[in-house]
Amino acid sequence: MRISPFRLFLLASCLAAATAGWLTAAALAERAALAVVALTAALLLLLGIGATGRHEPRTQDESGNKTTTRRPARPRTRKAQRLVALEMQLSSIQAQLDAQAQALRNLAQRLGQADGDADKRLAQLEQHVLELETVTEQQRVMFGQHLPRLRQAIAAHRGNLAALERQLDTSAPGTRM
Repeated sequence: MRISPFRLFLLASCLAAATAGWLTAAALAERAALAVVALTAALLLLLGIGATGRHEPRTQDESGNKTTTRRPARPRTRKAQRLVALEMQLSSIQAQLDAQAQALRNLAQRLGQADGDADKRLAQLEQHVLELETVTEQQRVMFGQHLPRLRQAIAAHRGNLAALERQLDTSAPGTRM
């Protein structure tokens, strides 16, 4: 039977404690009690130790022979696996955040370009409105200058028409319908 180094250390510690207690205790009852405690601890350590240094429960097979069965070993890497899973999840979330940050930067760049284009278009439209206002003012001034002349021309044509009608009336008095 092979004993693990740790159990061997515990066994030696029990024996050393029993010896120290025996040497320091004055009364025989104390010495006996310390010896019993130390030997009980040593026996408990030695009982059930198998080849691996672990206690293995014993069962009987179909033929009645006693055999040892092992429990399935708990995965020692459960914490490590959980850490790996969390790190993978964290890296996945980080990748998503990076992608969203890049998308936001692209949108900000597009909005900046659109804002610049809108500012240019606004400046062009303001310039065009100023030009139209200038042309409208020029047309108003020209109309204001031509309107009195047109009134004079219309009045002159009315006078000419009236003179022609009078001439027609005087030249052919019975020809009028």
